[in-house]
Amino acid sequence: MLNRRQIRIKAMQILFAYYSEEKPDIVKYEKILFESFDRFRDLYIALLLIPAEMQAKAIEKIEAG
Repeated sequence: MLNRRQIRIKAMQILFAYYSEEKPDIVKYEKILFESFDRFRDLYIALLLIPAEMQAKAIEKIEAG
């Protein structure tokens, strides 16, 4: 699902935001990081479902024709 590059990029973004704040809160940024990973997973699942949906629409159009 997630490759190392995506994880590395997201971790660097979170670290940059963490060190940019005057009073950083590690729990807040950890939560943001894991929510981001969950969104990556949801996107991955959606991308896997696209071919099945396209096939279903194609079958509908063939039967309608």
